[in-house]
Amino acid sequence: MEESVREKLRSLWPGLETHFAETCRESSQDIARRLLRPGRPCLVVCSEILEARGRMGRKWLAPRGGLWFSLALGPLQLENLGLLALACGVSVAKAIARLTGLEVRLKWPNDVLVRERKVAGILVEAFQAEGGLVYVLGVGVNVNNLLPGEMAGVATSLVYETENPPERGTLLVEILASLREYLQEIVEGHVERVISDYRGLSATIGQRVRVRLPGGVELEGKAVDVDEAGRLVVETMRGVFSVEAGDVEHLRHTDIGS
Repeated sequence: MEESVREKLRSLWPGLETHFAETCRESSQDIARRLLRPGRPCLVVCSEILEARGRMGRKWLAPRGGLWFSLALGPLQLENLGLLALACGVSVAKAIARLTGLEVRLKWPNDVLVRERKVAGILVEAFQAEGGLVYVLGVGVNVNNLLPGEMAGVATSLVYETENPPERGTLLVEILASLREYLQEIVEGHVERVISDYRGLSATIGQRVRVRLPGGVELEGKAVDVDEAGRLVVETMRGVFSVEAGDVEHLRHTDIGS
């Protein structure tokens, strides 16, 4: 897909440096960060990643057939990572829905769902650099890759959900077209559209949830909103909390209070 995708990306995103690789041993996040030059966004796309990672350093499976890429930006002066994660999630969800017709939802903070199963994940990292922070946005989408049997209940791949999964290059271009628009708005301080679009796609807002915060503290209550900083607003018996980071579990009625 490389040359045709490069041509489309040159038109879509002038100045974007693109790097395509077959087998990447280390995470595309690390590669993109290393290759980034100030003021020149850097895109790294890998056919497979042997040592991919997700949030909190967790191992991520990235075999051939999926779409695995990282986009490095900066240095930039931004308020927080939360809005970038939301923009990535919305861009991925909209692209999948547009190309497949599937109903796609978002589970806070970074899961893209089809039929309540994870089809894609988002990882946003920030690193201090001269002149501001460098942001690396990682996206992994299960497209044509098959999944281990033990993941059948929690994850899915587009090849299982539709007879004609999109070409990975086409999906990449669709995601980046949407993401670039959101990023421009966020940098300019206009966050209304990304927040509104995220709320419209959220599978978490309105749900009873259990949130495991960094450090092991748990909250249980109702997810009532995502605020303008990208935080999940949870209403509990102890009050209302705005959560910046954590693992969210959607609770069935029988799970509440257990």
